[in-house]
Amino acid sequence: MKKIVLFLIIIATAITVGCYETWYPVYNNWLSTINIDGTDLNYVRDSYGSFILSPDRETLIEYTANKFWSVDPSNLSNRTLLYDFGDVNDAIDKPTISNSFIAFCYYSDVYTLDLETCVQNRLTYTGTFTYNRYPAISSDETKIAFAPQNDSLSSIVIMNSDGSEKNVIYEVENIGYDRKHIKSIRFVSQDQVLLYVISNSPDSTVDKGIYSIRTDGTDNHCIVEDVYPWYLTLSPNKDYILFSDGGYIHKVNIDGTGHVLLAESTSYYFFPSITPDGENILYSHNLYARIMNKDGTNNHELIDKTIGLTSPFYKESYFLNNYTVLIKLNKQIN
Repeated sequence: MKKIVLFLIIIATAITVGCYETWYPVYNNWLSTINIDGTDLNYVRDSYGSFILSPDRETLIEYTANKFWSVDPSNLSNRTLLYDFGDVNDAIDKPTISNSFIAFCYYSDVYTLDLETCVQNRLTYTGTFTYNRYPAISSDETKIAFAPQNDSLSSIVIMNSDGSEKNVIYEVENIGYDRKHIKSIRFVSQDQVLLYVISNSPDSTVDKGIYSIRTDGTDNHCIVEDVYPWYLTLSPNKDYILFSDGGYIHKVNIDGTGHVLLAESTSYYFFPSITPDGENILYSHNLYARIMNKDGTNNHELIDKTIGLTSPFYKESYFLNNYTVLIKLNKQIN
């Protein structure tokens, strides 16, 4: 009798597990590629990190909280470890990439990592109560801009890419609980101008929006008022930006003209991407990837698969070329 009861328990457990898997499928983020017409979907491998792609689209870097890997864009299944910071938590913050090196923040200071030699270089020695964030690299790789923040000030600093000649070009006072926060710095106009985003607190005299400032600190002004996007996508020719705010994908020229709403988007954390020729834009709506022309026409769903996300603060798609999207998609694994 005991054997029969045990057998029935085993059968019931198996049925329960089977039902659970049927009704509660388990998904993982899979690094995937797909053509812009929705064909040739390829689930390459599972991925728990995030990615940055060099401007020349020849170097793809995968990273987690404490590791950098190099991934060949033509062979995404393999990766090579570039640097391991060891058993640390949330060490790598806000990395960006040029064709030669990565700039990133590590425990609040700015570092670079040479892509060829894997040599790490510490560029700032800030101290305990200041946090450096959002490094940006100039197109000629000679300058790095970043945003220090402490309890009283948020700033923009520009320095040489070796860490020399640091210059504070802008400072704004942090007021109240909801402090100032400068982010999404971008070099434009032959590296002579920076675009950046700033938030505001109820007591602040500086409104939230997208701002433009010359690298010598002059001509600081708002180009898009009353927005606070997480990320600015710069066009291949650096003549306009895309951003998600207020439930829409916005497009605006770098001088603030030509501001239009291209499409509705419910995602603030999946940032739009642009093909190298500038003709097509990928974004997300209700966790599904969509493709449209640069003017917002021919808007359609890329594929009937939901997007896989690892963090609300990182870009999750790139165009490897004019036809192929690198994207994370949810894949059922049970």
